[in-house]
Amino acid sequence: MQSREYLGQEEFRMVIAPARVAYLIGEGSVSGFIRAVQEACTRWGGVTEPIIPVNQDLELDDQWRTIAELADVDELVNVDCDDRAAQAVSKRLGLPLVSIDVIDQEGPGRHTCHPMVISQEDQQSWSQSAEYAGGFGPITGSWFYTESTDDLGDLWAIAAAGTFASAIARSQGLVVPSSPGQSTGFASRQTALDRTASQFGQHWSDGGPYTRPAVFWLCDKDPFPDCIAYWNFRALRPFGRESVPMLLLPAEKVDSWILFFERIQELLRGRSGVFPADAVLYSQEVTPDRLRTIAESWGLVEDSRNPSQEFSAVDAIAPRLPPFTYRVGIDPVPYMSWHRRYGMTTRVPIQVFRDKTSVAFNSPVRFAGSGATKVKINSDILSPFPKRPSIARLIQPESHWRDGGIELYQQALSYYEIDICVPQLREVVETLLDDATESHCLSDKGRMGQSITPSWKLERLLEPGVFEAIRSLTTLRKERVGAALDEQAAKGNQLDLSRLASEFGRLERTSQCTSDLCGVHQPEVGVVAAETLVTLGWAERGCRISCERCSVTSFVPFRDTTPSARCPGCESSGRYAYTSAGITTYYRLNSLIDLASDQGVLPHLLVIAALHKRSSNTFILPGVNVSFDDGIESEVDLFGVHDGKVIAGEVKTSAAAFDEEQIHRDVKLSKRLLADAHVMACTEPLEEGAITIAEEVAQKYGVHLVILDAVDLRPVIANI
Repeated sequence: MQSREYLGQEEFRMVIAPARVAYLIGEGSVSGFIRAVQEACTRWGGVTEPIIPVNQDLELDDQWRTIAELADVDELVNVDCDDRAAQAVSKRLGLPLVSIDVIDQEGPGRHTCHPMVISQEDQQSWSQSAEYAGGFGPITGSWFYTESTDDLGDLWAIAAAGTFASAIARSQGLVVPSSPGQSTGFASRQTALDRTASQFGQHWSDGGPYTRPAVFWLCDKDPFPDCIAYWNFRALRPFGRESVPMLLLPAEKVDSWILFFERIQELLRGRSGVFPADAVLYSQEVTPDRLRTIAESWGLVEDSRNPSQEFSAVDAIAPRLPPFTYRVGIDPVPYMSWHRRYGMTTRVPIQVFRDKTSVAFNSPVRFAGSGATKVKINSDILSPFPKRPSIARLIQPESHWRDGGIELYQQALSYYEIDICVPQLREVVETLLDDATESHCLSDKGRMGQSITPSWKLERLLEPGVFEAIRSLTTLRKERVGAALDEQAAKGNQLDLSRLASEFGRLERTSQCTSDLCGVHQPEVGVVAAETLVTLGWAERGCRISCERCSVTSFVPFRDTTPSARCPGCESSGRYAYTSAGITTYYRLNSLIDLASDQGVLPHLLVIAALHKRSSNTFILPGVNVSFDDGIESEVDLFGVHDGKVIAGEVKTSAAAFDEEQIHRDVKLSKRLLADAHVMACTEPLEEGAITIAEEVAQKYGVHLVILDAVDLRPVIANI
């Protein structure tokens, strides 16, 4: 039985979160807004699902586009906007689109559950909420939607607290909002909409959350602009240790609410932070003077220490006490404008095997019924892989990439056991080539290079003098044959294949002593480089004998030397080459390295070694013949994976070979191979002009440019 490849113990990080959507409504559509709120109230995490108005010109306002992107949603749902406009927004945001009529049957957004399912405790809370709001008795588990209208009566209440319709409400033709007018439930976040955030967390952000002033958003007789703006502002509220109290209030009614003054004071008391004002009053419709009047009726004092609209830091961070302060005229939306990721997390150490690893863990979310959820799995062991769909499927057939890990849709369970595999980078590269080409195979250089590519050996190529020693010891068959052919052509002679075969077919492999190595200007560097080649098994030591009888100079490996030197050819006695210091040691490449160097493979391997030194998560083929579905065929010098990115590129030994036409052709090929980065490599120093052209072309094709030249590849040259 073959043993499994064990990769060690790794910490895995799992995230459980609902799939979330953004709703698209027609510009100014109150009925569409209400319908979207109804839907959000029946979805786990619905309070964080934005509602985006779309106009008939197929344009999406920048503020709404930013909201949709920051909210990190999985899908767009068309409520009542024009189909063409919805399709245009879907294309612009790069998100799938479904109609609200099939939100529970199609698309990734269906992978969520009703708030009742989030926990056993919430079932009781929801039942009480339904009785309190409409007196219709316990929730049955079935929810319906009433026909919504453009009535603005209690639109602020629907936006602030949510709305749902039970079976009885549907039969009576009613829309049932929660009761924000009753300040106890509203100000303490006990509304139907807020309960969609039960067991809902935020596990990452790039700019928050920070402690901010409480936000009181007021609307007037035309409440729709403020209602939709507040809804989307609240959709970005932080979830975690830091919280920002926020309320939507009707300017005409709030003064008549019983005990609301005390509720505001209670909401602000005891908060700590570095913000100067305790509260911000904001509205798109209510005037600043009227906002001041409302604030002062709550016992708030206007903060005038800093007229700037920034929330500047103050020295004191002690718990806040009355009198509480406020400001007006500050748009609070920018202070929630940071990227975030939602979900409840857990971490588990797992023993990892190459072929199959079972990722088993208890759900950090308590589910009390049926439903669906997203499960994201991340670990450092997944970081070497390019984030391409086909590679995610190699790891787990039903998964896709999300934030550096894999994500898949699952039933809502208390315990998960998900099998994954950890593919070798060689398999990953083959899959990437399958994605990009009609067919592919190793080139001649690629096959030869692959036979020499243990990574620990390749990195020795970067040591001072090693590459130069190989070049000096190379038997230049290709160069000499080419020169002979050019000579015959210049003389107008007929090609004499028999003479070429006779001359070059018995060509002796080159051998040199360290003092004769070309390109190595320091003797001690040459000795170390030659001995490095011997250590790697790429060269052997020996003696040289020049036979006076047959006039053949031969290399004799040390293992074949005899006390009395003899010519390996005619066996006549002779003498090994020597100096006053003794017999001279010569070095000769083994046949594979000698041929690879003659065929120009070594520069490819040198580049691979340099990339591997930067990141061990590297596997690159040193030459691939590719064919595309339009019949075009080409050869790429490098293709593979480097530090989680797909790379392709060209290697030259002459910097002059990188002219503008060559650069365009190379970068275009890398782009067609779906590479993230293009490598432009040369064993000589590259000219600044060529680098500038390459940067411009790479930017045009949307690929990252990696430059490697003598400074990176040949330390002997770089130090001269």
